Amino acid sequence: MKKWTFFFFFGVLACGEAMVVTNYTIAEQAPAGLDWSSVYNYKNSSSVAVDNYWILTAAHVADDSGDGALSIDGTTYNQQEIVFHDTADLALVRYDKALPGFYDLYTGDLVPKGNSPRYSVLMVGFGTTGTASSVSWSDSGSGRGTKRWGSQEIDQTDTFNYNAGGGDTSNAGFWMDFDLQNTDYEAGVGIGDSGGGTFINDAGTWKLAGINTARIGGGGDYTSNFSISMPDYSVWISETVPEPMAASLIILFGSGMLMIKRFFV
Repeated sequence: MKKWTFFFFFGVLACGEAMVVTNYTIAEQAPAGLDWSSVYNYKNSSSVAVDNYWILTAAHVADDSGDGALSIDGTTYNQQEIVFHDTADLALVRYDKALPGFYDLYTGDLVPKGNSPRYSVLMVGFGTTGTASSVSWSDSGSGRGTKRWGSQEIDQTDTFNYNAGGGDTSNAGFWMDFDLQNTDYEAGVGIGDSGGGTFINDAGTWKLAGINTARIGGGGDYTSNFSISMPDYSVWISETVPEPMAASLIILFGSGMLMIKRFFV
């Protein structure tokens, strides 16, 4: 179990930064190989599309105020319902029309046998900027709402229990320690990055490996990122999100139901 002095939750107390890196010119351009267009700004934080009609985010973001509407290429997508996980800081959100795209979930190993070489990942979010040093990062408090990316590597898996603002949560996930020698464009997360994605290249295809929710550190300097693991929650996601045929039937034959549900948040 990783030791910590204190922690913040993104979007709750002092939520994570949108990729604190050393080069923001690069961070604000799409990363090579990864299509980041299906990572969205949701309730002033972050989210990731995991189905034609569903996004995945942190529960402590989904329970914030606001109607949850997404604006994508001039089109408004209206939130229809939120499904919270029973124990983890995760929430699935359904929309009224098909999103432009989504990511497959990574369900493989997060840590290789022998823990070496560690798996490299990319993180994407809409949080604030900050200042990076050799082994930690700090907040600037500005720049929230711009999409940025950074790199990391997975150090270890863990179960991290914390109060996400609405109650205690138990989260299977992984830690990514901050060290500028680990990867190019090494990133730390902070305010507004909660609900954003950690992506892994699985045999040439970028897949969603985790949802970023927390960080640890002390004295205003943060040393490690925590992401909730998709291999541990993929079954819950697949059981919650209906099959494409079922969704089509709702659209074709359930217009009355949709007229009622449009008033829900």
